Amino acid sequence: MIPSSHGRILKVHGLKGALKIKLYEEFKFKGAPEHLFLWIESKEVPFFLESFKAQGISAVIQFDEIAGFNSLDEMLGIEFRFPENCLDEIEVDQEQSLIDFQVIDEEHGALGAVVDILEVGGQFYLIIEQGEVETILPFVDEFILNIDKDKEEIFVQCPEGLLGLNQ
Repeated sequence: MIPSSHGRILKVHGLKGALKIKLYEEFKFKGAPEHLFLWIESKEVPFFLESFKAQGISAVIQFDEIAGFNSLDEMLGIEFRFPENCLDEIEVDQEQSLIDFQVIDEEHGALGAVVDILEVGGQFYLIIEQGEVETILPFVDEFILNIDKDKEEIFVQCPEGLLGLNQ
């Protein structure tokens, strides 16, 4: 991660030139940003936005124009930051800071990485992906054995039968 980076471009979204971006933490915006600073060749380059729609720790954006790129695919993986004037107080949700942590079950081994955290009816769920396999695990004390923030690992004990539900 580049210092002071707020996120990275994940993938092309739809057929009209939009991109999905991942935010490294949840932000509160004063208004939609007019531009983003992309890290290109170790420099911040401003790119103006046609549209911006935040969705928790991700957003869908569309640039006004994309000079210097032949296709949207060339932008995938590029990190960015928001202009400071569009950010309100940053609200970091403790659970959201677990995104990209590796989840390891004591019996089944590595389950994959946390790609999202959902809240349904006051209950949090870890969305874990490994290749094409997605696992949804309730984020409750009974299943979480240990969280190692230094190694970015979550050790769990999945309830019997849970892993088979997703296949």
